[in-house]
Amino acid sequence: TSQTYNNNDNAVRKGEFDVPVNGVPVVFKHILTWLTFKFKLKEGVTSAYTVTDVKLKNIETEANYTSKPLGGLSEWTGHYLTSDIDIWSDKTNGYRVTAEPYALESTTNGIVVIPQSCATEDAQLEITYRFETTRADLTKTVYLNAGSDGYIWKPGKHYTYTITFGNNEILVLPDVTDWETVTVDIEVQ
Repeated sequence: TSQTYNNNDNAVRKGEFDVPVNGVPVVFKHILTWLTFKFKLKEGVTSAYTVTDVKLKNIETEANYTSKPLGGLSEWTGHYLTSDIDIWSDKTNGYRVTAEPYALESTTNGIVVIPQSCATEDAQLEITYRFETTRADLTKTVYLNAGSDGYIWKPGKHYTYTITFGNNEILVLPDVTDWETVTVDIEVQ
């Protein structure tokens, strides 16, 4: 079937019958990469860890995007500027890590970045935390080049990193899924 749309009328789907529809369906593909960082305690760990600061380091924050119509391969080029990105911070109280994975982020739905290579040790996650007995801030740098879907953060993908605190260890488990599709009602005028 096909659809025609007149700015003054509802769309009409042409097929066996003329059926009015409300608006024109638009397919939107995400061109950015979605990152989420969750923290939890390893099973059986009774020590207390408190995270006070989470940031991404050496992340590419500027590039050029070229869109190719009609199914052509769109691309990001000219990745040339890197920056640090604050994910979450509460240096006074922090977040006491529990057995349930919990996303620490300064925005409701995580952070989006330009798709980029993680093949080198450039892309890093810096975690500042306290161990219950020291109360001093400790910093751990995690290189995000392992398990990142072929070492590339791809457009339209959601990368969830679960950081697990164990006895004298911090484990990182990445998970890659497609960016969740949502339906939004839009009125065209």
